[in-house]
Amino acid sequence: MMQKLMKWTLRSGVASLALTAAVLTGLSSEGLCDVGNPNAKPAPAADAQYSEYITELDVPITMRDGTIIYADIYRPKADGKFPVLVDGTPYGKTNAMMLAAGTFVPRATSQGYALLVYDVRGQNSSEGEIDLHINLKDDGYDVVEWAAKQPWSNGRIGVDGGSYDGQVGLNTVLAHPPHLQTGIVAVTAADLYRQWYYRGGALEFEFLAGWTANNFSRRLAPRLFPNEEERQDYLDELSLYPADPAAYANALPVRDFEPAQMGEENYFKEWVDHNLDGEYWWKRNPKTYFHEVTIPVMHLGGWYDIFSAGTIEAWQSIKTQGATALARDNQTLFIGPWDHAEIPWANKKGVDHVGEVNCGDALANYDHAAMRLAYFDYWLKDLQRPGFNPDERVHTWTFNANEWRTQKDYPLPNTEYTKFYLNAETSGSSQALYDGSLSETPPAKEVEPVTYEYDPMKPVATRGGNNLFAIALDPTGTPSAGTTGSMKADEDLIKAVLSQDSRLPSTGSGPEDQIPAEVNTITFTTPVLKDPKELTGHIRAVLYAASDAVDTDWVVRLSDVTPEGKSIIVADGIQRARFRESGITPTLIEPGKIYQYEVDLWQNSWVFEPGHRIRVAVTSSNWPRYSRNMNVAELPELATEWKVANNSIYMDPKHPSHVILPIIPAAK
Repeated sequence: MMQKLMKWTLRSGVASLALTAAVLTGLSSEGLCDVGNPNAKPAPAADAQYSEYITELDVPITMRDGTIIYADIYRPKADGKFPVLVDGTPYGKTNAMMLAAGTFVPRATSQGYALLVYDVRGQNSSEGEIDLHINLKDDGYDVVEWAAKQPWSNGRIGVDGGSYDGQVGLNTVLAHPPHLQTGIVAVTAADLYRQWYYRGGALEFEFLAGWTANNFSRRLAPRLFPNEEERQDYLDELSLYPADPAAYANALPVRDFEPAQMGEENYFKEWVDHNLDGEYWWKRNPKTYFHEVTIPVMHLGGWYDIFSAGTIEAWQSIKTQGATALARDNQTLFIGPWDHAEIPWANKKGVDHVGEVNCGDALANYDHAAMRLAYFDYWLKDLQRPGFNPDERVHTWTFNANEWRTQKDYPLPNTEYTKFYLNAETSGSSQALYDGSLSETPPAKEVEPVTYEYDPMKPVATRGGNNLFAIALDPTGTPSAGTTGSMKADEDLIKAVLSQDSRLPSTGSGPEDQIPAEVNTITFTTPVLKDPKELTGHIRAVLYAASDAVDTDWVVRLSDVTPEGKSIIVADGIQRARFRESGITPTLIEPGKIYQYEVDLWQNSWVFEPGHRIRVAVTSSNWPRYSRNMNVAELPELATEWKVANNSIYMDPKHPSHVILPIIPAAK
């Protein structure tokens, strides 16, 4: 396998060098610049120029191999040629992230843009067979070049879209169509293995279960079952999953998750069967090709998005590895307070809450569509309008300061990475299995480890965090009916999210209270803070831990304990023990042996206010977000047997378990 990989990598490297040389040769001298578009002229805020738009549905576009995909086009009802924004989606053209709820179409067309939204290959109206991550480059290239040649196009093209549509956009950027000048790629992954399908070696069960059972299975049913009666029986059976997910989610092995069965297709099994990092993922990962990027890109995400690490990694990687100065010097990072579903695609104003946190007027009044259009005006119309400044490379939201911040770089240069140690002293603030303290002072004396029991059949429940397609939970953490089974994943669910439908589970994602789940964990909490303490950046944990099993999981949650007693999640992470050293070659652990585990909690920007406390909770499950570790030698997703593990956390001078927080010093 490694020999094949080396040959593939060498071929890829030679091809990318040739491609980069060709792209560089084709750039004007103006393309080799520092920050900014040298042709951009100052301009006032945009006004509506066109009062009506034309809609063309199911326009055929022929790919290089003869496959026909279908697009919907929206353009100003006027003579002239316009820049074009392109979005490819598997969710149905009317459900594309760029168009959600319909408000972006009239606004963008009124300001002189044509929009092209297409069904990706093998989905909905488009022909062909789909491989979720393989055909996106070639098809994206062909769509962009087709759009550039249309009589209503001026040949200046941008990509726009998020989530899977963001994967389409990133891959289109990587394909280098000559007429593509920029793009906004949002809430999507750079590393599919670590940021989409697995995290710390643990399968993203809840997201992938929902993505298959409520999404692909339902939409692919007409192709899978041409017989109407068989198709209806399949859909009726499928509707039972959101009504009673416990009956399906608790079944073993996870690999045989029944609602993911789609005739002969079963994406879920394919992902489980590729549970190791390797060539399967590398050739699909956008990050494999970031060194080839030649154009400016905005990377748009949310602190609580399930793919937030990918947004940041894509920005960081392209700005250091990009093939041209134009690319390296013009990557923009925009991170808001949102989870995946709350990204305001439709510019829905007036929403001031994310999870249980009130973000105030700075969020409620933010004109997100104006920012996106100002960005595209800068790169596609050579107009610098209010709402986008190329000198401000980074835009972030800080919780509890409740404000947008701009800076030239990230992480912040004054970040102080500070260790907060797990200590045995009682904090007096927690009703968890163990109530320890959290302090910047390392442990100075020998203490016994904290040992707790982890039973895979009694897992600690998921509550909020960077989550998607939540399965509602009852107080014990058992999956239960959350949506009454009446909402589909595409149009109905998007509308439900945008309208804050009461059927959506309240503990699904974002900054939610951890107390109902926290009582089944061990916690470590600071004294009450006298002064505000800001963290902005990458959060990590280092645990010294042992288990009497050959494999187990380590879950760490960081939260803000309010004076009212809520414990609002700020960040969390998971590390599967067998993957502690490598995602390529997992190794079981020796029962009773102490290992050092690094747990990545990803990133956030948060101010802990005076009167609050900082808390770290440790446990061995986060279910149903991640597949349960069965504590046995067989891979968790394949196992049907399990054992109860006794897991221990050490916090003595030789084994100082701690979290590393990116503290921002107070201004003097």
